[in-house]
Amino acid sequence: MNGTVKKDNKWLVWDIVIVGAILAFIVLSFFTFTRSNRRRIVQQNNSLIQDATEQKAARLDELLDSSQRGAEMMASLYGQVTAGREVDADLLRDMEDRTPFDYVEFISADGTDLNSEGRTADLSDRDYFLEGMKGNSGRSVIYNSRITNETLVTFYAPFYREGRIEGVLSCILRGQTILDILSSDYYGVQGNAYLLARDGRVILSTVENAPENLLASLRENGRVPEKDLEKLEMTLDDTNDVDFTGFNFSGSNGAGSACARALADGEWVLMQTLPSSVSGAMSRQAAAAGIVLEVKLVIAFLAYVAYLLVKNTFREKRLVSEKQAVSRIVDATTELFTRFALVDYETDTYEYLQDKNTDAPERGVYSELVRSLAGRYVRDGDGEPMGTVITGEYVREHLTQDVPYLQYEYQIDNTGGRRWENMSILCLRRKDGVPASVLYAIQDVTALKEREQQIRQALQNASEAAEAANRAKSEFLARMSHDIRTPMNAIMGMTAVAAMHLDDKERLTDCLGKITISSRHLLALINDVLDMSKIESGKVTLSEEPFNMADMVRSVVTIIQPQANGKRQELKVHISGVEHENVLGDMLRLQQVFVNILGNAVKFTPEGGRILFSIRECPSLVHGMGCYEFVCEDNGVGMDETFLRTIFEPFSRSKSSVSQNIEGTGLGMSITRNIVQMMEGGIEVASKPGEGSRFTVQIHLRLQDSAAEDVEELADLRVLVADDDRDACDTTCEILSGIGMRPEGVLSGEEAVERVETCCAAGESYAAVILDWKMPGKDGVQTAREIRRHVGEHMPILILSAYDWSEIEAEARAAGVQAFIEKPLFRSRLIYALNSVLAKDGGKSVVPDQLEDESFGGKRVLLVEDNQLNREIAEELLGFLGV
Repeated sequence: MNGTVKKDNKWLVWDIVIVGAILAFIVLSFFTFTRSNRRRIVQQNNSLIQDATEQKAARLDELLDSSQRGAEMMASLYGQVTAGREVDADLLRDMEDRTPFDYVEFISADGTDLNSEGRTADLSDRDYFLEGMKGNSGRSVIYNSRITNETLVTFYAPFYREGRIEGVLSCILRGQTILDILSSDYYGVQGNAYLLARDGRVILSTVENAPENLLASLRENGRVPEKDLEKLEMTLDDTNDVDFTGFNFSGSNGAGSACARALADGEWVLMQTLPSSVSGAMSRQAAAAGIVLEVKLVIAFLAYVAYLLVKNTFREKRLVSEKQAVSRIVDATTELFTRFALVDYETDTYEYLQDKNTDAPERGVYSELVRSLAGRYVRDGDGEPMGTVITGEYVREHLTQDVPYLQYEYQIDNTGGRRWENMSILCLRRKDGVPASVLYAIQDVTALKEREQQIRQALQNASEAAEAANRAKSEFLARMSHDIRTPMNAIMGMTAVAAMHLDDKERLTDCLGKITISSRHLLALINDVLDMSKIESGKVTLSEEPFNMADMVRSVVTIIQPQANGKRQELKVHISGVEHENVLGDMLRLQQVFVNILGNAVKFTPEGGRILFSIRECPSLVHGMGCYEFVCEDNGVGMDETFLRTIFEPFSRSKSSVSQNIEGTGLGMSITRNIVQMMEGGIEVASKPGEGSRFTVQIHLRLQDSAAEDVEELADLRVLVADDDRDACDTTCEILSGIGMRPEGVLSGEEAVERVETCCAAGESYAAVILDWKMPGKDGVQTAREIRRHVGEHMPILILSAYDWSEIEAEARAAGVQAFIEKPLFRSRLIYALNSVLAKDGGKSVVPDQLEDESFGGKRVLLVEDNQLNREIAEELLGFLGV
């Protein structure tokens, strides 16, 4: 009994010793862990602050470099583009809007600085102004700006015009812009950052009340070791190759970390600090974690004994659970792979463990299986043929002890077609270091390969599209540089010629005309580029204002008609079924659409060609909205199918020899489509080379509430219409029938005279006669003269013309013509004209929107214009009016 007690006491002593040793080990481990963790935290923080400083320095390098290049590029670009224009506040505001700079200022050659708000200051003594006037560019720091009371960084560059420096462009970033990059947060604590000059002077800092010289401040407070201060001085010394240094400093919460990095240009140094509070907090957290870990270890040790007691109880349950888990893994693996084959090279046998997709026997001779399958494998790329890869000789040679497995992708022909498979070969047993048996795991990856091919094709298509866009932009820049230089050279050349022939009025007039033409062409190029830029940036908005469809069409025809006349082209405009002329929309943008389309028709139609512009109102399914269809047809050069697919893309131009000789930016059709789409309309184009083109635009416009037309006195009146254009004649008769009149149409002046004679002989008469001006045989004036001989003065005669009738107005009125109607003919204009000559109270004017001549003699006008050149032009124009 005593022996048993002694034995138990002996084991109890040993248990106490073991427990004490384990507890002592735990405590020692805790202190070792705490010390090691503190060192690890310091090293980690040093690495963190170094990485952060490198990243911030890289971002600053990129910002400073891109800002400097931007200032130089903007000075060069605006110096060329704004030649002849004074640099004013509007131009500076435009620069600020188009660049990331906070302020843009211009210092003229006399040292006067102008900002975008129109304020001026004398900066003739500033170093960067003096350097800029020497042709140098760079950056400078403005401490405590007199205007904004903050530190500013200015990037300056000389502003050249015609090879001469006219001033210095100063592009300014606020100190806060750079501080936003320097600001860093470490584990919820704000770090300090300093941007230093080489002498240690603080340029910018995230620290409030930062010292003027950081190096001197660090040396005074003694918180940084002397050796680290020497390393910092080496970094600040621009004669040294050292551009990076990291060091620690003492703080109120322990050791902090800092790092200094010279920027790429060598002028400034970036220094960042990780506060000691971060290191202290991390050390305390680590210590607390160590204590928690120690407590957990003690609890775990005490629970270990209890664990041993129940271990055997749960062992069987765990084994059962593990077996079930392994079974599920095996099931999932067999679902992933289509076939498993076990191959024994020593016996040259195989056995399929799972076979989902093969017609081979379940087991057999492996070499015979290889021969039967070799012809069905399709070689993939430049690798070994799969008939070779699956042989035992190849596998034993390549599946060495250093290679865990072999893997191949290939295609195979089977009854279901050609499919992709992935084969993995794993060694199960080796003999003398050579595989003796292996496992083939085969997976069907057809869907995955097809998806990869789709993605690859999509990437290739995207790459080709991007390359095409880049090529188009490059070609656009090449064309624009030529297209802009051409009118600019013409303007400058003709200006020089005009200056040499001031006494030759005829030569001077010719030069001014050519200067005007070139200026309009240059303005059109610039407007296209600006319109496209606004559309792509989403800055274009459409207005919804009341306008008259007839006014819009007349404006378009007025612009296009002189161009068509210059090429002796026939421009016809047909109006069909337009019941609602007063609508709401953006008239100027709509006009821009049709000027672009008709302008292209004129440019790409040879001399003597035909252009037809048709407008009709279609039935609308939306109440209060009108549906209008505009069609432009020509018999010009046409376009091939390849170009039709890209016609509405920016910078797109036809590759044909005819198109290459015609000036243009390739932006007109892209702008046109964008405007139509913004109006929720549609545009279509059909064309064939050599046969011409047809553009169809359909848009919906909100209808205005218009007053009822006054057609009472016109009802049931008989009207004769004479027009050699059958479509125009039919359209006029259709409008007259729609307002209740009885029209009769003829196609020549001779027929009109005969109809009037016949009518008079029968004792009848027409209420009015409408004659087209230009008809073959007898024109409108001659026809009017003969009709007057038969009917006298009582019957109104109206001339219908698409041309300026001022040259024949006197002759026509002498022949008995009472009114003129302008083509294209709209319902409202025809009703107004007929009322003016048929209504009992008469009419004041045939054209409702034509202003009477008015005299401004003796009247005074105050003109306010800050641009001297514009002011001079306005004074001249007002002078012509007698002001």
